[in-house]
Amino acid sequence: MIYKAAGLLIDISILVVFLKALWTPFFFMKRCKYLIVAFCLSLITMAALTHLFYWWRSYSIYLELWWLGYDSLDFDYEDRTRDVPEGLKEYAESLSNSPTQNIGWPVRASFGVIFLVLPYVISIYGVTWIWKIIKQLKRAMQK
Repeated sequence: MIYKAAGLLIDISILVVFLKALWTPFFFMKRCKYLIVAFCLSLITMAALTHLFYWWRSYSIYLELWWLGYDSLDFDYEDRTRDVPEGLKEYAESLSNSPTQNIGWPVRASFGVIFLVLPYVISIYGVTWIWKIIKQLKRAMQK
C-alpha cells in the first residue's frame, strides 16, 4: 500500500512541474513590458523546467526501485528481487526494464526542449504578437 501512495506522490509532482511549464509563457507575458524579453525568459525557464521534469522522471524510477528493495547490480532475477515483496517482483522488474531507462534523461530533455518547448513558446508568442497587431490595426482604423 505504501508503494502505491509513493507512486501517486511521484506522479503528482511530475504533473505539477508539467503544468508549471505550460503556464510559464502566460506568466511572463503578463509581467514583462516587452514581448521579446518575455519570450527569452519563457524559453529559458521552460527549458530548465523541462530538464527538471525529465531528471525527476528518471530519478523517481530509481527511487521507486529503492523503495521496493530492488538491487539492480545483481546479475540474475532472484538476486535482484531478493528483498522485493512477493506481489511486486514483476512490477519491479518491469520498472527496471522500462523504455524510459534505455536513453539518458539529458538526451530526452534536450529533444524535449527542441521539439516540444521551442515550438510551444514560438506559437504562444506568435499568436500573441499577431493578436496585438490586429488590435492596433483596429484602433487605427477606428480613428
